[in-house]
Amino acid sequence: MTGRNLRMRRLSRAGAALSGRRRGGQPKVVALGGGMGLSASLAALRRITGDLTAVVTVADDGGSSGR
Repeated sequence: MTGRNLRMRRLSRAGAALSGRRRGGQPKVVALGGGMGLSASLAALRRITGDLTAVVTVADDGGSSGR
């Protein structure tokens, strides 16, 4: 492998990391929140990508649930 090819491969990997995409092309998603809104959003996002991370607040009092 020539030096130029190696540099191009490294640039391609760096670009993929910066864009939040891996070689498979799926985006990485981090969701913050709590309650039913987060659950519904994650259910929809799961159709797009399998790489989901949810940070759920434990201080949610459920005040807007059921409205």
